[in-house]
Amino acid sequence: MQGEVARLLFLAAVSGDTARVSLLCCSAPDPSVVVNHRDSSSGKSCLWAAAEAGHLPAVRLLADSGASFNSTRHQPYGRTPLWAAKFLKRTPYTGLV
Repeated sequence: MQGEVARLLFLAAVSGDTARVSLLCCSAPDPSVVVNHRDSSSGKSCLWAAAEAGHLPAVRLLADSGASFNSTRHQPYGRTPLWAAKFLKRTPYTGLV
C-alpha cells in the first residue's frame, strides 16, 4: 500500500498537482517515508521531481511533510534537489532552506 501511495505521490509531484500531493502526504501513515521514496527508474525522490519541474508549491508541501533536501539521485555526482532547481534556474527554492 505504501509503495502505491509513493508512486502516486511521485506522479503528483512531477505534474505539480498540489491538491493530490497534499492529500497523499496527509493520508500516508508515515509521510516522511513516502515523500523520500525514490522512483525506481530515475532514482529521483518526489522532491527531486517537483524541484526539477519547477513546481514550488509542491516543493513546499513535500518539504513540510519531511522530504529531504539532501537526497541524491542514483548517479555518481551527488546532486540534490536544490542543485536541480539552481541548475534549471528555479531560483525561488533557495529561500526554502
